[in-house]
Amino acid sequence: MHTIRVDLHCHSVHSDGVLAPRDLAEALVADGVVVAALTDHNSVEGLKEFRRALARREVGFIPAVEITTHYGDREAHLLAYGINAAHPELLSTLVSLRQAFTSDVHSVAGALRTKGVVPNDEMVDIPSGRIDIVEAIDLVHRAGGRAFLAHPLMLEADEIKLEMILVELQARGLDGIEVFYAPFTVEERNRLHSMARRVGLLVCAGTDIHERIAPNTAGIEMPVADWKAFRDAIGGWTASDRQRDTASRSRGNARFKWRNFIFHIIFPTFLAIALFIVAIYALFLPTFEQTLIDRKREMIRELTNSAWSILTGLENDEHEGRLTRGEAQELAISRIASLRYGPESKDYFWLQDMHPRIIMHPYRTDLNGKDVSNFCDPRGVAIFVAFADLVKREQQGYAVYVWQWNDDPSRLVPKESYVKGFAPWGWIIGTGLYIEDVTNEINRIERSLVRISLAISVVVVLLLLYVIFESLRLERERADVEEDLHESTERYRSLVESKTEGTLLVMDRRCRYANNIFLETLGCSSGELELLDLSDLFPDILDNNAAWNELNALLRGDEVNSGFDAVIKRRDGRMIECVLTLSRISVAGREGFIIHSRSIEPAINAAGLHETIKRDQILQRVVDESPIGIFRARATSRGTLTAYNQTAVQLLSVNENVEGEPLALADLFVDSTAYDEFLKNLQRDSQTVHCLHQILHDMSNRTVAITAKLVRDSQGAPQSINGFVADITNQHYREAELEATIERLQTTLLFLHEPLSRLTQHAVYCTIDTSVGMAAAMMTDQHSSSALVRTESGNVVGIITDGDIRQRVVAAGLDQNTPAHRIMSAPIVTIGEQAVIYEAMMMMEQQHINHLAVADDTGLIVGTICHQELMQFQQYGPIVLTREIEHASTPSDVVRSCKSTPGLVKVLLDCGARSHIISRLISSVCDASTFKLIAFAESELGPPPAPYVFMSLGSQGRQEMTLSSDQDNAILYEAPADPERDAAVREYLVELGRFVCEWLNRAGYPYCRGAAMAQNPRWCQPLSTWKAYFREWIERAEPQQLLEFSIFFDFRPVYGTTRLATDLSHYVFDLLREHPAFYPHFAQNSLQFKPPKRLFGRIFGSGGKEPGGMLDAKEAVIPIISFARLYALREGIDVTNTVERLQRLTETEVINETSGQAIIEAFEFLTRQNLTQQEKTFASRQTVDNRIHLRKLGPIEQSLLHQSIAQIDAIQKRINYDFFSGMI
Repeated sequence: MHTIRVDLHCHSVHSDGVLAPRDLAEALVADGVVVAALTDHNSVEGLKEFRRALARREVGFIPAVEITTHYGDREAHLLAYGINAAHPELLSTLVSLRQAFTSDVHSVAGALRTKGVVPNDEMVDIPSGRIDIVEAIDLVHRAGGRAFLAHPLMLEADEIKLEMILVELQARGLDGIEVFYAPFTVEERNRLHSMARRVGLLVCAGTDIHERIAPNTAGIEMPVADWKAFRDAIGGWTASDRQRDTASRSRGNARFKWRNFIFHIIFPTFLAIALFIVAIYALFLPTFEQTLIDRKREMIRELTNSAWSILTGLENDEHEGRLTRGEAQELAISRIASLRYGPESKDYFWLQDMHPRIIMHPYRTDLNGKDVSNFCDPRGVAIFVAFADLVKREQQGYAVYVWQWNDDPSRLVPKESYVKGFAPWGWIIGTGLYIEDVTNEINRIERSLVRISLAISVVVVLLLLYVIFESLRLERERADVEEDLHESTERYRSLVESKTEGTLLVMDRRCRYANNIFLETLGCSSGELELLDLSDLFPDILDNNAAWNELNALLRGDEVNSGFDAVIKRRDGRMIECVLTLSRISVAGREGFIIHSRSIEPAINAAGLHETIKRDQILQRVVDESPIGIFRARATSRGTLTAYNQTAVQLLSVNENVEGEPLALADLFVDSTAYDEFLKNLQRDSQTVHCLHQILHDMSNRTVAITAKLVRDSQGAPQSINGFVADITNQHYREAELEATIERLQTTLLFLHEPLSRLTQHAVYCTIDTSVGMAAAMMTDQHSSSALVRTESGNVVGIITDGDIRQRVVAAGLDQNTPAHRIMSAPIVTIGEQAVIYEAMMMMEQQHINHLAVADDTGLIVGTICHQELMQFQQYGPIVLTREIEHASTPSDVVRSCKSTPGLVKVLLDCGARSHIISRLISSVCDASTFKLIAFAESELGPPPAPYVFMSLGSQGRQEMTLSSDQDNAILYEAPADPERDAAVREYLVELGRFVCEWLNRAGYPYCRGAAMAQNPRWCQPLSTWKAYFREWIERAEPQQLLEFSIFFDFRPVYGTTRLATDLSHYVFDLLREHPAFYPHFAQNSLQFKPPKRLFGRIFGSGGKEPGGMLDAKEAVIPIISFARLYALREGIDVTNTVERLQRLTETEVINETSGQAIIEAFEFLTRQNLTQQEKTFASRQTVDNRIHLRKLGPIEQSLLHQSIAQIDAIQKRINYDFFSGMI
C-alpha cells in the first residue's frame, strides 16, 4: 500500500504545546513530513508563522484548528481543516472558547495567552463557554472548512456506540474522523477505518504532538488513497493564497538593514547587561541584607536561650535544696556577667527584673541595683520599661533602641536586642546586636560584588561584541543569499506569469508554482496546487504513456522531445487534451523543470468542414443540411471532435462544456465503462454502433445512435474516428411500446394454456335414488354447481347441474323427492386432467354443455369443471376485474371484487407471469378500487369545494403491491383564494379520505402503520404546504425523516386534478437540482439493509431483524427500490415503478445494460418468492406477511437467492462509490 507521511494534528505554544510554530515546523520537516496542519486548541494565531516556516522548506500546509466542543455532557474535540482563518464568526467563537478554557490549559505558555484577536463588540456569546459539536460543525462549514472528529475512541470507547454516534453526526454534517492517530494501535486504526467506510466518512491522520519531538517520531503514514480523498474534500483556500502571494511580492529590498540589526541583536545584548546590574542592586543586595539581619536575630535568640538555660539549672538546684535562692541568684549573676561572644568577645548579656531594676549589666555597673524606670535612650524611649512590657505581653521578643557601643559609653549606635523572661525569679535576660555591624558587612559585600560584576560585564561585553560582529557578518551573507534566491525565484515567477500558455514550475518533483492560465486549466487554487502530485495532473491512462516517458526521462536527466501530447485531469474530473513542452531549470543550486501546456484548439465549425472536405458545393450543402450528424474525432482515449456539422453539434452537445473547450466523445457517455466498451469494440471491429440515452437541459429524454468507423494509416495505427449520429428517439419508444404490448399479450395467453388440473374441483356424488332436494342440498353445502350420479357399484352414470334443477324440476313443477336419475344428464362427457383450458372451452362449445367430468390418466373421474369456472380466468385479468369494480353499485361490491385478487395472483404465478407484471396488476386493482370509492365518497359528501388530487404513495405509488401491502395515500388540493375557506375545504377532504381509507381497509388493504394516509390531516394539505414538506426533507436531509418519508418521493396521482401532482413533481425535481448535497444523505437508505449471512455457499441466517432461517423479502428489495429511486431522482427520471426506473437508467447509461438486467432479475426473483410465499399463506388461511422460509428453498432457488444478494451487495458498493467515494 502506497503511503504519504503527514501530520494533520499537532500543537504549538499558542495552545498547550511547548514548541513555537517555527520550531515545530522544523521538527516535522526533519522527520520527512510532506504535509502538515497546525491544530492549536481554539487558536489560529500560530498559523501564519507555521505556514511561513513550512513554505521555506517547501512542505504542504493546510490551515486548521482544533475546537473544543461538547457532545451531550462529554467533551469532544473537532478538527477543522481548510478553514478561512480570517473568518470573523470563527475568530470570535475561538476567542470566547479560549477565555472559557483558560483555567484548563496545561502549559504556562497557554495560560499566558488570554488576549483576543477581534474587538470586544464582535464577540460571540457562548453560554458557559461551551459550543455543541453540531453547532461547531456548522460553524466550520460556514468558515469554508471540513469538520473531523479528533481521536474518536476517546469520545466513546465502545465501538458499537461510537458507530451510532458517527452515524448521527454524519447526518448532521460531520465530514470525517481521525483514524490514523499515533496513540491508537494498528487494530484500532483498522477497525476505525472500516467504521468510517460504513458510515460514509473521510479519514485524517495525526500525532497530536504537544511535547518536544524525539527523532523519527513526527508524522504518521497515511494511505495515499485516503490522503487524496481528504485533500480533495478540503479544497483550496484562495483568500490565504492571495495574502501569501501579496506578502511574497512585497518583500522589497532584502539588503542588510542596520535598524533591524541594532534592534534585534545589539539592543538585546546591552539590555541583558543592564538587567544583570539592576538585578544585583534591586533584588540581590536587598534580599541579602534581609537574610543577614534574619540570621543575626536568630543568633542572639539562640544565645539568649542558652543563657536562660543557666538560670533554669540554678533554679532547679534551689528547688531541690542544694542552694538557697540567694546563693542561686548570686551564682547566676556571676555566670551571666562573665558570658561574652562576638568577634572581639565584647558582646554581652544583662539582667533586670520586671520593676524594672537592673540586676546586672557588665558595662554599666553604675546602673546595677538601681531603678531604671525613667532611664531613656537619646530618642526618649524608656527602654527597660519597654523590655518589661514586652515580656509581660509575649514572654520574649525583639526590641530596637539606641545604646552605647559595647564598652564605649561615648559612642551611641542603634541596637536590636532579644529579651526573655525568667518567671520563677521575675528576671529578664537579654542580649543584642548592633545594626551598624550588619550595615558594614553589607557594604563590604557590595564593594566586592561591584568589582566582580564589573569584571564579568567587561568579559560579557567582549564576548557579545564578538557575537555581534560574527552575527553581523552572517546576517550580511544571509541577506545576500536571500536576495539572490529571491531575485532568482522572482525571475522564474515572472517568466512563468508572463507566459501566454499554461506554465507549471516543478522543484524536487513537487508542484511549486503555476500561472493563472495553468491554474484555470486545472480548476484549482495555488493552495491546492501545493498538495497535488504529478500523478494527479497526468492520470495513468493510455494517452499519457508518452507524457510519462518524457517526464521520467527528464527526472533521470535524459534528453526529452520538444513537444508531445498529453491529457491533464482537472480537479472536477474532466480531461483536457493538450500539448506539453518541458525545460530544465536550476534555482539556487536546486534542479527542477518547467512544464508548458497548450490546450488543443476547439474543433472547427462547418466552415472548417468546408475547407477540410473541399468537395463540390452540392455535396457540401448536403452535408451541412443533413438531418444526420456527421463528425470526425481524434483517435485518442478522449476522442476529441475535430470536425462536425451543425446537426452533430445539436445531437452531441448535451453537457455544458466550458467555453472554448472542444467536444469529445468521452463527454457524451455518462458511464465510463460504457465508453470503454465502445472503444474496445471500435478497436476490435474497426466499426461499431452504440445507442446513447441523453437527458436534455429541459429534463426531457432523447435517444441517439452513433455509428463510428476507425480510420487507420498506412502502418495500421489509428488515425481518426469518422462517424455519424442520428436521433432514434421515436423509434426507440415504438420498440419499447411494442415489447410491452407483446409481454402483456403473452401474459394473457398464458391463461389459456393452464392445465385443467389447477382448476378442477372435487366432485359431489349422489346415488341414482338420491332425491333431487337432497342432491341440491349437498351441492349447496360443498359450493358446487354440479353433482355426479353413480350406481351402487360406484360407476358414474350421469351428472346433475344447477341448470338441470332449474329447468327439469322447478320449471316442470316436479317434487323435490324426485330421484336423481330422472333429471340427470347422461351419458357424461369427460376430459383428461392434463388438457389445457382452451381445449375444455372448445369441447364445451362443441357439445353445447356447461360442465365436464375430469378424469385422470387411468380414466378415473377425479372432479368436475364448469364453463363459468373456465371463464373466470378472464375475471382474474385486470381489465375484467377493474371493469367489474367500475360497474360496482356500492362500496361492498368493490370489497367483494377485491377479494378476487389472491386468486388472480395464484393463476398468474402458476402461469409463470413476471412478478413485476403481477405486482402492477395488483396495484391496478387497488387503483380502480380507490377511484370508485372516491366517487362514492363524493356522491355522499357532495361536490368537492376545491380542485384536488388523490395520490398513492409507497408500493401503490410504485405499482409494486403484494398481498400484504398496506395503503399509503395522501391528498393534495389547490388552496382556495379566500383563506377562510381553507378549513372547510380541508374538513371535506379529510372526511373523504376517512371514507376511502376505511373501505380500502375492508377491501384487504390495511391501514398504514405510520398513518401515511389521506384521512390523516397532516397528509391532506394544499400545494404550498406539500412544497414546504419536500423543501424541509431535502434541505435538512435528516436520516430518520428520509427513512420515514422516502415513500413520498414515489407519489403518483390516482384521482382528481393531476395538474397539481405534476406541479409538485416539477417543483421537487427543481429543488433536487438546487441541493445536490441531499443525495448522499438519501443514499444511506440503500445501505441500511444487511444481507443474510452466507457460509460455505449457503444462506443460513437473516442479516435483518428476522430470526435465523427467515428472510424478510420486503426488506431485501428495499436496497434495489432505494437504488432505483435515488438515481432516478438524480437523473430527473419522472417515473415511479422500480423496473421502469431501472430500464430508464439503463437506457440513459447511468448503469450498463448487463448490470441493469441483473438488478431487474434480482428484483423479479425476490418479489416472486415473496408473492409465492404470500399466496400459499393466504390459501392456508394464515396471516400473510413478507417472510421467506430459507430452508424451504430448493438448490436452484438458493442459487438464485445468492445471485440476488450479490446484486444487492453490488448496488450498495456502487452507491458507496458514487456518493461516499468508497469510504463506507
